[in-house]
Amino acid sequence: MSPWCSSVIFPLPPEVYKYKGRKRVVLDSSPESVSSLSFAGFNAVTVANNHFNDFGGVGSNFTISVLRDAGMKYFGVSYGPYDSSQIPLVEKRKGLKIGFLGYCDMFSPHKTNCTEMRMMFNSGPAIYREDIAKRDVTSLKSKVDVVVVYIHWGRELLLNPAPYQLHITQHLVSLGVHVIIGSHSHVLQQHFYHDNKVVAISLGNFLFPPGRTAGGNNPIIYGGPGTTPNKQRIAAYEKLALGDTEFLKMSQLFRVKVSKNGVEHADYLPVKLGFDSVKKNIHLKPARKWIAVCSDEDELCQSMESLERAARIHKYV
Repeated sequence: MSPWCSSVIFPLPPEVYKYKGRKRVVLDSSPESVSSLSFAGFNAVTVANNHFNDFGGVGSNFTISVLRDAGMKYFGVSYGPYDSSQIPLVEKRKGLKIGFLGYCDMFSPHKTNCTEMRMMFNSGPAIYREDIAKRDVTSLKSKVDVVVVYIHWGRELLLNPAPYQLHITQHLVSLGVHVIIGSHSHVLQQHFYHDNKVVAISLGNFLFPPGRTAGGNNPIIYGGPGTTPNKQRIAAYEKLALGDTEFLKMSQLFRVKVSKNGVEHADYLPVKLGFDSVKKNIHLKPARKWIAVCSDEDELCQSMESLERAARIHKYV
């Protein structure tokens, strides 16, 4: 299953390009880009992230329609009141029923968060709250063998999780969630594997540009529909893409083997974001082999106790 989806699929009409709350960064993409997800081998995506309502309910609804028309499965969207339950994705594989839920719980004291944005509209990312998660997971557990939660959470660029993320982790595990996969920090963070359950706090940036220039992100840097190439922006972007931002370029492909008992095995393939100065695009460079989670080779394996200790020391709140 694929981890993430672009939050809005296409350039919307001018009337929906409005400032929402204190949001300063908005993201979109062309509807044709959905075909690249299928081409790359993804068969499902979560839309629960802090940019899914960048263009209001119009944008989130259109994104879902594009995914649906393309035959791309999805989860992590809710309709109606912000605290409504989502419809989980249930997949059948080799006699197993695997259920997927997606939540957004991005925290920032300086930016409009997922809940604030979602409350403005009748559709958007499914919001994490303990009672919502309990309701969703309890309902899903009676229908599937394995429960997987993808969650957009934490704070950007921190190498350790915030204490509230560990509290969420403990809550989800106590509900019987077998796999928790996180995003939003843009950097790799720790993972742990215990009692047939695996948690990856953050898998890194994957194919997201390593940073932002004053003018925006690739591909608009090099021109496109309605835009003109700008030499200064191109120079700034390429310096950044080729520069010393190693921790923003490292990611993982996470692979999990499950049974009716939960997680039987998990491993990951380290990948690094590269920049092609000729083709002017970013791409992934994989490592030579997969690493078993919490094996002797795994430098990112942590116990829940060590994660809690690190959070207390750094006081990331």
